Amino acid sequence: MSEQEQSSAAARAFRFAPPCAECGQEGATLEVIAPGGLPERWADWSEQDRALHLQHTDPTCWRRLYRGIVGGSGAVGDPITEGGVVRLLEMLEPFDLFAVQRRFYDHLGFCIPCRKPYCLTCWTVSNGNGWCPRGHDDVLDPW
Repeated sequence: MSEQEQSSAAARAFRFAPPCAECGQEGATLEVIAPGGLPERWADWSEQDRALHLQHTDPTCWRRLYRGIVGGSGAVGDPITEGGVVRLLEMLEPFDLFAVQRRFYDHLGFCIPCRKPYCLTCWTVSNGNGWCPRGHDDVLDPW
Protein backbone atom coordinates (compact mmCIF):
# COMPACT_ATOMS: atom_id res chain seq x y z
CA MET A 1 0.00 0.00 0.00
CA SER A 2 1.36 3.44 -0.94
CA GLU A 3 1.90 6.22 1.64
CA GLN A 4 -1.07 8.12 0.14
CA GLU A 5 -3.32 5.05 0.47
CA GLN A 6 -2.19 4.57 4.10
CA SER A 7 -2.93 8.23 4.88
CA SER A 8 -6.28 8.05 3.12
CA ALA A 9 -7.26 4.94 5.09
CA ALA A 10 -6.39 6.54 8.44
CA ALA A 11 -7.54 10.14 7.86
CA ARG A 12 -10.92 11.04 9.36
CA ALA A 13 -12.82 14.10 10.46
CA PHE A 14 -12.61 14.95 14.16
CA ARG A 15 -13.07 17.69 16.73
CA PHE A 16 -10.64 18.01 19.65
CA ALA A 17 -11.89 20.34 22.39
CA PRO A 18 -10.61 19.44 25.87
CA PRO A 19 -12.54 21.02 28.73
CA CYS A 20 -10.78 23.59 30.92
CA ALA A 21 -9.25 21.93 33.98
CA GLU A 22 -10.31 24.90 36.08
CA CYS A 23 -13.93 25.64 35.10
CA GLY A 24 -14.96 22.93 32.63
CA GLN A 25 -15.84 25.17 29.71
CA GLU A 26 -14.35 24.54 26.28
CA GLY A 27 -10.85 25.89 25.72
CA ALA A 28 -8.98 25.72 22.43
CA THR A 29 -10.58 23.67 19.68
CA LEU A 30 -9.07 21.88 16.72
CA GLU A 31 -11.38 20.47 14.09
CA VAL A 32 -10.67 18.67 10.86
CA ILE A 33 -13.42 18.59 8.25
CA ALA A 34 -13.41 15.86 5.61
CA PRO A 35 -14.02 16.71 1.95
CA GLY A 36 -17.72 17.42 1.45
CA GLY A 37 -18.29 17.79 5.20
CA LEU A 38 -19.29 20.65 7.45
CA PRO A 39 -18.04 21.59 10.91
CA GLU A 40 -19.47 19.49 13.73
CA ARG A 41 -21.30 22.41 15.34
CA TRP A 42 -22.46 24.00 12.08
CA ALA A 43 -25.94 24.67 13.49
CA ASP A 44 -24.37 26.92 16.16
CA TRP A 45 -22.45 29.07 13.65
CA SER A 46 -23.65 32.57 12.79
CA GLU A 47 -25.09 33.19 9.33
CA GLN A 48 -22.06 35.38 8.54
CA ASP A 49 -19.56 32.65 9.49
CA ARG A 50 -21.52 30.05 7.51
CA ALA A 51 -21.51 32.28 4.43
CA LEU A 52 -17.76 32.95 4.77
CA HIS A 53 -17.03 29.25 5.13
CA LEU A 54 -19.11 28.23 2.14
CA GLN A 55 -17.83 31.04 -0.08
CA HIS A 56 -14.12 30.63 0.68
CA THR A 57 -13.56 26.89 1.08
CA ASP A 58 -13.15 24.13 -1.48
CA PRO A 59 -15.56 21.30 -0.57
CA THR A 60 -13.25 18.77 -2.23
CA CYS A 61 -10.42 19.45 0.26
CA TRP A 62 -9.72 18.58 3.87
CA ARG A 63 -9.92 21.66 6.18
CA ARG A 64 -8.39 22.42 9.57
CA LEU A 65 -10.25 24.84 11.83
CA TYR A 66 -8.49 26.12 14.90
CA ARG A 67 -9.69 28.37 17.71
CA GLY A 68 -6.88 28.95 20.15
CA ILE A 69 -6.69 30.91 23.36
CA VAL A 70 -5.86 34.22 21.65
CA GLY A 71 -6.14 33.48 17.91
CA GLY A 72 -7.25 31.02 15.33
CA SER A 73 -8.06 30.28 11.73
CA GLY A 74 -11.52 31.88 11.63
CA ALA A 75 -14.54 30.47 9.85
CA VAL A 76 -12.61 29.48 6.74
CA GLY A 77 -9.77 27.52 8.31
CA ASP A 78 -6.80 26.18 6.40
CA PRO A 79 -6.46 23.40 3.84
CA ILE A 80 -4.67 20.32 5.13
CA THR A 81 -3.47 17.18 3.38
CA GLU A 82 -4.63 13.72 4.33
CA GLY A 83 -1.12 13.06 5.62
CA GLY A 84 -1.42 16.19 7.78
CA VAL A 85 -4.68 14.88 9.21
CA VAL A 86 -3.02 11.58 10.08
CA ARG A 87 -0.12 13.40 11.79
CA LEU A 88 -2.58 15.44 13.88
CA LEU A 89 -4.45 12.29 14.90
CA GLU A 90 -1.19 10.58 15.85
CA MET A 91 -0.38 13.56 18.09
CA LEU A 92 -3.80 13.53 19.76
CA GLU A 93 -4.54 9.79 20.00
CA PRO A 94 -2.84 8.98 22.30
CA PHE A 95 -2.34 12.55 23.44
CA ASP A 96 1.27 13.74 23.18
CA LEU A 97 1.67 17.07 24.98
CA PHE A 98 5.23 17.58 23.80
CA ALA A 99 4.25 17.06 20.16
CA VAL A 100 1.41 19.54 20.69
CA GLN A 101 3.88 21.99 22.25
CA ARG A 102 6.09 21.77 19.15
CA ARG A 103 3.19 22.03 16.66
CA PHE A 104 0.93 24.70 18.21
CA TYR A 105 2.33 27.99 19.47
CA ASP A 106 -0.30 28.16 22.22
CA HIS A 107 -0.13 24.41 22.95
CA LEU A 108 -3.90 24.00 22.29
CA GLY A 109 -4.51 25.86 25.53
CA PHE A 110 -2.46 23.46 27.64
CA CYS A 111 -0.15 24.75 30.36
CA ILE A 112 3.02 22.70 29.92
CA PRO A 113 4.08 22.59 33.63
CA CYS A 114 0.53 21.73 34.77
CA ARG A 115 -0.08 19.37 31.83
CA LYS A 116 -3.69 20.64 31.85
CA PRO A 117 -5.82 22.64 29.41
CA TYR A 118 -7.34 25.98 30.36
CA CYS A 119 -9.79 28.28 28.59
CA LEU A 120 -9.43 31.96 27.73
CA THR A 121 -11.39 32.91 30.86
CA CYS A 122 -9.01 31.03 33.12
CA TRP A 123 -5.79 32.05 31.36
CA THR A 124 -4.74 35.60 32.26
CA VAL A 125 -3.60 37.10 28.96
CA SER A 126 -1.76 40.36 28.31
CA ASN A 127 0.11 41.39 25.15
CA GLY A 128 0.39 37.81 23.92
CA ASN A 129 1.69 36.47 27.23
CA GLY A 130 -0.40 34.21 29.42
CA TRP A 131 -0.48 32.93 32.96
CA CYS A 132 -2.40 29.80 33.87
CA PRO A 133 -4.51 29.72 37.05
CA ARG A 134 -1.48 28.29 38.91
CA GLY A 135 0.74 31.22 37.81
CA HIS A 136 2.86 29.49 35.17
CA ASP A 137 3.70 31.88 32.34
CA ASP A 138 3.86 31.22 28.62
CA VAL A 139 3.75 33.03 25.28
CA LEU A 140 0.31 32.40 23.83
CA ASP A 141 0.66 34.68 20.78
CA PRO A 142 4.18 34.97 19.34
CA TRP A 143 3.18 37.75 16.96
